[in-house]
Amino acid sequence: MSQIVSTSLASNSLALGVSRDYADAYKKAEGSPLDGNMSLLVKEVEGKSDHWKGAYFESAPIPRLWRKGEEVAGQGFRDVGWTIYVDEWEQKVTWRWTDAQDDQTSTLVDRAQDAGKGWWQRTESIIVQMLTASTDINGLSSVPNAADGVAAFSATDGASADRYGVVGGNILTGQSFSSGIGLRAAFMAARVRFMKMQDTVGQPLFSNVKEFFILGSADDALAFNECFDQKTVAQSVAGATSNAGVSNVLLDAGYTVNYMLTPRISSGTMFIVHKGAKTKPIVLVNRSAPQEIPIRMENSDEARKTGIEGTQFISRTGFGFGVCYGIMKVTT
Repeated sequence: MSQIVSTSLASNSLALGVSRDYADAYKKAEGSPLDGNMSLLVKEVEGKSDHWKGAYFESAPIPRLWRKGEEVAGQGFRDVGWTIYVDEWEQKVTWRWTDAQDDQTSTLVDRAQDAGKGWWQRTESIIVQMLTASTDINGLSSVPNAADGVAAFSATDGASADRYGVVGGNILTGQSFSSGIGLRAAFMAARVRFMKMQDTVGQPLFSNVKEFFILGSADDALAFNECFDQKTVAQSVAGATSNAGVSNVLLDAGYTVNYMLTPRISSGTMFIVHKGAKTKPIVLVNRSAPQEIPIRMENSDEARKTGIEGTQFISRTGFGFGVCYGIMKVTT
């Protein structure tokens, strides 16, 4: 049920002489979670109906020795299909028509329309809900499995074999986030895991594993700064510092690491994206972009009957996982 967001009794925004200095205190900025590095997490596709079907072929066989006198042996390979369902999303904000007329801040309607400008924040929260497999009463009713039939982050695949051909799959536990040193060790352990991943015929998935994007927790900012940004003094053998240079093991080794820290993720968890992966882990199905439906006295029978105006936003968007070998979950 919609809730009236502004009343003169509660907010005093209708009082004559009220200051507008703080009118924009909670004004939402327009933006998109898919700008910049976050786009490495999500592949956007166009939806045609209430569901979207994806499919791919597993790896083709590699050449084998052809022994004299033997016939050429044929070998098939599997295809995998999965479905992402499109959900309906809405937000409605209401006010009394007299409040809009008397609002001394002249921002009531504009602030209500922030529900549309801030639509991207719901998308971002759903991305994090999917990554963390958490519950969100206003988000997805359940977090879907990946295309191979198991959770996005798993040590084993649907056949109970080592996922992506490596022990531990794409989830890494028991790491330290308390310092830059601990975080660096966790990062390198994840890199080694990526290097050992194999396709479905046992061949290495990646040849160059040096460019990454990391989504982490704002609570771990100090460790992230120490690990990926801070220069450390390189001591000489004798311990002298007068001629010491500065060094960062990861930067000196030629790694490119971009990271984004968010309060949406709990301390001790990070998600590492290998930029060289051919697939993105999350699929966003755009069936209908967010659109505004104004509810005003001049265009709505409901508003004329009740005196309640408002603005409503609706969209149809589906969220699902695809192939997840390009992302790894690392936890304490």
